[in-house]
Amino acid sequence: RRNLDLSAMAQGLQYMMGRHDFRNLCKMNCEQVYNFERVLKSGKVVSPEKVYVLSIEDEEQPPSSMQEMDNDLLSIQTSSHDMCHIEIVGQAFLWHQIRCILSVLFYIGRKLEPPTLVQQLLDIQTNPAKPAYDMASETALVLQDCKFSQLTLGRTVRNLWDV
Repeated sequence: RRNLDLSAMAQGLQYMMGRHDFRNLCKMNCEQVYNFERVLKSGKVVSPEKVYVLSIEDEEQPPSSMQEMDNDLLSIQTSSHDMCHIEIVGQAFLWHQIRCILSVLFYIGRKLEPPTLVQQLLDIQTNPAKPAYDMASETALVLQDCKFSQLTLGRTVRNLWDV
């Protein structure tokens, strides 16, 4: 985690909660995607000292809550080499959306940009073109879970034979 400002990163992530046009926070694939609007439902910035929990109550409204809690691991000696992680729960991510989001959050965490940069990037009227920035590395990226709550799979004998 080095000297990342996790509180600022959490604030930047909080601006992303809800329904937004993420065309400035993904790798553009205009041939296959025409709608860049996506929903981020919740997020966490977790370190040994603090946990920042972000959530929304209504995806159409601005973020409703950010809770800062002490982590249960406070008895452990902490250092600037401790690991931290970010969890993001959303719906139908765009191509490289998470890598772009993390890249911007790392700029914010290193204090190279303010958390309000996220608001500027999500304002498509003011910033219609994606700025140039490197994507975060995919090395530490982990897809933990996929849920399809509105998908019902038909289980018939024919379906099983076609697999």
